[in-house]
Amino acid sequence: MTLVNPSVLYELSFQLSFLSVLGILTFYPFVVFGGAWRFPDAIKDAIAITVRFDAGVLPLIVYYFGYISLVTLPANMIIVPLSAPLLPLGLLQCALGAVHPAIALPLACVNWAIARMILASRRFLRKSLLHI
Repeated sequence: MTLVNPSVLYELSFQLSFLSVLGILTFYPFVVFGGAWRFPDAIKDAIAITVRFDAGVLPLIVYYFGYISLVTLPANMIIVPLSAPLLPLGLLQCALGAVHPAIALPLACVNWAIARMILASRRFLRKSLLHI
């Protein structure tokens, strides 16, 4: 992408994407939970990935927006696992909808419910936590 359009390096979306992946890969050895934590592995993994992601993008967020949001960590821990099935279900919904729209309707309802949960959790967290 940068070979075709080098100006993309100056876009915030590219910088955030790059730093998020870099943070997840770079901070991996520093954010690993041992056996003392009594949480299921899926929860420990979600927390670890969220912390690594946030560590990667935090400097850029502070630079561009001027504050640290207390909503980020809990919101990502809720929203990331919820959003994971949206793309595969959406692709399957498109494929089934090409055959017949009625076949895709159940998947559309599932995707709609997941999207509503994401929006509801975002509204709840935005109202319940403050920015510093």
